[in-house]
Amino acid sequence: MKTKRIHKVLAGLLILGIIGFTACKKEEVVKVFGFVQGFVYDGTTNTILDDVKVTWEVAGKQDSTTATAADGFKINDLYSGTYILKFSKTGYSTVIDDISVPMDDFTATAKGGANKEYMVSVNPVMYPLNAGVVGRVYKSENSRSIPIEGAIVRAEMPNSNLIPRIYETTTDADGYYNFENLPAVSYVYIRVLEYIDSNGEKYYDYYNDFNIVPGAVTTISAITLSHATDPLMLTNTSLWIAPGVVMNDVPVTTRTFTLTFNKDIDQAVSEERRGDTDLVRLTGAGITTADYSFTISGNVVTLTTTIDLTAASNYTINYNLYTAQPYDGLNSSVSFTTAN
Repeated sequence: MKTKRIHKVLAGLLILGIIGFTACKKEEVVKVFGFVQGFVYDGTTNTILDDVKVTWEVAGKQDSTTATAADGFKINDLYSGTYILKFSKTGYSTVIDDISVPMDDFTATAKGGANKEYMVSVNPVMYPLNAGVVGRVYKSENSRSIPIEGAIVRAEMPNSNLIPRIYETTTDADGYYNFENLPAVSYVYIRVLEYIDSNGEKYYDYYNDFNIVPGAVTTISAITLSHATDPLMLTNTSLWIAPGVVMNDVPVTTRTFTLTFNKDIDQAVSEERRGDTDLVRLTGAGITTADYSFTISGNVVTLTTTIDLTAASNYTINYNLYTAQPYDGLNSSVSFTTAN
């Protein structure tokens, strides 16, 4: 009996020991601390830069250190989360880089938890601000290229981590633009925003990439903006039986012909551009300038003859007209044949 009691006591002590040991083990937080280190490089020479200021924020407070050519930089004890590092140096483009420190872990470990280090290597590239770009912007007006003033031109960097990434200027009275102190990247995107001139005419925006030379001013080829508004055009005439299809055998007794355009015609501007009043002309068998006249009302031109036309003959109505914008003109004609 005594032996049995001893066995029971030992069994009880064993159970208590197991319970006690289990109680000492529980899930504890493993704190993760981030460390960031690296060197900063010159993007044109690939040499390591000295005296670069590195800034970041922790719990809403900004902190900083300095990267050197000899030792680079190191940031200690960053808690779990995402950080934006900013690298700045006089004469160089500012660069940003974001890093993430993993979240704290939960694991079964000894009472009191533990710490875990997480190392991140960051080697940013900075570009000297010694590049330049010059160019000229035109607008296309009635097949002519005219320099435009006040167009907004942007130089956009291909590297999204540069601050600023976009530089902006406007063209001068002769259409020239000039960018100085750009980051010396290998190429830039030049964008000209949609342009509306003093006459209310709209021109499409422009976007293209161009190679540039570090430490030099690069001249960009001329940019011509395309007219976004339809030019002056003939939309209808009494001589058409369908759009653009002239009727056959026009009666010789026809005395009135109409031409309809997509915009109003400005007679004064048209006469000034042409240099005379002979804006609409009828030519063909038996016709002289004394045999017809024309009027302009809005977007409609009406030509009236004082005599009948000759049978089975060819005639042409020539017109040289402009809108209020002296570049928006149309010099064309409509031909027809009379009946027998």
